Amino acid sequence: MRFKIPGSHIAPVIVCVLALTALPAQVGADAGDFAGGDGSAEDPYQITDWYQLDAVRDHLDACFILVNDLDSGTGGYDELAGSEANEGLGWEPIGVSSARFSGTFDGKGFEVKGLFINRDGQDFVGLFGSVDVEGCIELVEVVEAQVTGNLYVGALVGYIDGAVTGCSVVGASKGVVGVDHVGGLVGVNLGTVHLCHAIGAVNGEDWVGGLVAWNEGLLSRSWSSGDVVGNHCVGGLVGLNDSGTVIDCYATGDATALTDWYVGGLVGYGTNGALENCYSTGVPTGVGEVGGLVGHHDGTVSDCFWDEDTSGMTVSAGGIGKTTVEMMDIATFSAWDIVSVVPGDKCPHSTWNIRIDGGGYPFLSWYEARFDLKAGWNMVSVPAGLPDGDDTPADVFGSEIEAIYCWDPVGKCYVVPSVLEPESGYWVAVMQDKVITYVA
Repeated sequence: MRFKIPGSHIAPVIVCVLALTALPAQVGADAGDFAGGDGSAEDPYQITDWYQLDAVRDHLDACFILVNDLDSGTGGYDELAGSEANEGLGWEPIGVSSARFSGTFDGKGFEVKGLFINRDGQDFVGLFGSVDVEGCIELVEVVEAQVTGNLYVGALVGYIDGAVTGCSVVGASKGVVGVDHVGGLVGVNLGTVHLCHAIGAVNGEDWVGGLVAWNEGLLSRSWSSGDVVGNHCVGGLVGLNDSGTVIDCYATGDATALTDWYVGGLVGYGTNGALENCYSTGVPTGVGEVGGLVGHHDGTVSDCFWDEDTSGMTVSAGGIGKTTVEMMDIATFSAWDIVSVVPGDKCPHSTWNIRIDGGGYPFLSWYEARFDLKAGWNMVSVPAGLPDGDDTPADVFGSEIEAIYCWDPVGKCYVVPSVLEPESGYWVAVMQDKVITYVA
């Protein structure tokens, strides 16, 4: 399976570049609003500054890629994304309930840093406000954002029916703040959130979660770390799981309901949904129905755990309480897809890894590699750990390269490889500079 993930989790890759004289020059019409591309899947619009990011709202069904980081020093920040932009309201979210984003946005692992939004009277708030079922956002890393809204608030997306893959929110300077449906990454998820994480504080009133506030879709292989504060239905990962599925996820932040009920280290309130292979370690606090893992749950909870020592909780509406020592023992998670590894190492063949010395909690074991390619021929080194079954050139590079060759020492010639070998070198050709990021 091929996904893309943020650059902060990327294994080092050695790349050497030669001129590619055999390939033609880049083809494709540039749009005046963007640095290049025509908005198609084959040639997405290229975004290099805040002006071009802002122009996405005028092409809501097109395809886009980031080609560099965006921060306070990038063109258009003061006018569009800083604290003085739009008369102090800051960034205007892309996509509203009546005109939703339905295209694809590939962040290529680059950062969107310093985003400022101060729209406490507005709904559908985030870098993207509302994303339709066809919409897909991947590989976007929101860093040091300050986001304030009313309903449906998330640093990345306020409300999504589509897919968010490999995205993160890191170090929100003053957290994500709203009234209802407030999440660290996403406010409301009716689609898919996969391979994502959020680190930072989240504050709201009702339905507040460290990663997702309200989940009616699929939330998988994701995590959150940061304190979550609200009044009603507050969870370290998810505030309300409304018939959704949460699988292979964890949360480490504290969850606090100041005046009301339903608080859990992982999920505050669940209705007819499913929790599977998850855990939490934070402290849940509230008036009533407070659980180490989940405050209230009417659905199924399978092979889920919480740390009784760190949470101070011996009760939960679902899951099994364990001591900290037990939470760091692979025997506790015998039903999971998990293997033990030496400290500092990981095995991507399993969903979960845990340290063999009992010195840490389970962690998600994505395999990642990033290839920074320049126009021409590039000598690429494939890192160790490439999983069997996800190791063909198409698995790793998709359709983003023009050619690939390797040296056959037996035949004494260059050949096209059928599979890629870890810690081996390959010549890869591209027509233009690009970043390819792979996870399995």
